[in-house]
Amino acid sequence: MGLKQTSAAILLCAAFVLAGCQTGVPQAQDIPTKSQLVLNSAGQWQVLAGWTVTQLSGSLPADRRIAVQAPDDSAFARGFSELLATELVKRGYIVTRAEGAPLLHFDVEVVEHGHIPPPQPLAFTFLGALGGVGAWALDTNGVQPALAVATGLAVGPAIDLKRGYFPAPSDTEVSVTTSISRSGLRYAARSDVFYISKSDKGDYVGSDLDIQSASLTGEFP
Repeated sequence: MGLKQTSAAILLCAAFVLAGCQTGVPQAQDIPTKSQLVLNSAGQWQVLAGWTVTQLSGSLPADRRIAVQAPDDSAFARGFSELLATELVKRGYIVTRAEGAPLLHFDVEVVEHGHIPPPQPLAFTFLGALGGVGAWALDTNGVQPALAVATGLAVGPAIDLKRGYFPAPSDTEVSVTTSISRSGLRYAARSDVFYISKSDKGDYVGSDLDIQSASLTGEFP
């Protein structure tokens, strides 16, 4: 058996081993998710404020008077509350602190996972590369080495990407829930979840709150 045939046999055996790595228990499977946005600048806080007011516009008070509540003293809470107020004023609302006025308020929760889940095996990327190299090694149809490997490396990652087999970009997330309430009753709300950089997590937590899964709430003084 020649060198090419030996190499092909080894590669094919590795492919079968990879494909057959199964256990006798059910495999864990992630809940299907959509893409998730990243917050990494104050300019994006402004965009989020605009989205939020637009989404809640159908529930804003008819008399166009509303209060805005910042939950704590974090940089995000201070900045986002001012950006919300600015968006409301731009759209013709009067932002007030009058008692009894409808209240636009938001809660922020920072979640720092214990670790970044290891990326799932890029099985099709690996198999695609094996197939390309194997086709060259067998050379049954005169396939050019570069073309064979390039084809395998193009098809494999495409399948893995479709299957979501790429790691999450961050182990730190922030959830922002914005609500409208009156007399203690919440009658409209929207929630958004974003990735944030680990180095930015302090921007989302007030000085008196714990950074791990911190729930931020508060009232006007």
